[in-house]
Amino acid sequence: LLIVPKEQLPLGTSVLQLDTASIDIELPAAKFESYLFEERLFEVLAARARLGQEEFPGKERYSRCLKALLQVGEKPDASVTQPIGQELELVPLQNPYGLRIPGKLTMQVLLRGQPLAGHALGLAVRRHSAISSQTLRTDQSGKATFTISQAGDFLFTLVHMEEASAQTKPAADWRSYWGSLSFSLAD
Repeated sequence: LLIVPKEQLPLGTSVLQLDTASIDIELPAAKFESYLFEERLFEVLAARARLGQEEFPGKERYSRCLKALLQVGEKPDASVTQPIGQELELVPLQNPYGLRIPGKLTMQVLLRGQPLAGHALGLAVRRHSAISSQTLRTDQSGKATFTISQAGDFLFTLVHMEEASAQTKPAADWRSYWGSLSFSLAD
């Protein structure tokens, strides 16, 4: 954990990035199927059914691609709307700190730098102790536009899963990337 006094942070909007090493996990069949359903990875559920794997444990290699935005001072910086090169990346196409509430925020999801279409992008918003959520599917250009109707703590999340490469097997049948973007907007 790195703690930096607010006075030492640069003015503007900063991006904090964390990309983890990959981790292998194995979940019992029912738990893996439930996780796929919860993350709306219906194409993986269908593939497991087609391959006759529904009753087998889910063997997965995953890594996390995390980003957080931090605003210091009054002037939002447009640089946060540019990709930074994560394997799975959630990119705001407007700086959220420049939004008027209520407003619209368009997110673009990139996988290896290319738009990721048709994936469930979730948003959880915490305001005081209340939490609300919504999920939208990305369009053909990997974009989804959310209505931002209140201040609070924002967490965008998406899981992408694909069949594991031959080099990964037998340790994992599936390769996944868990992406997130978080920021807070004050009243």
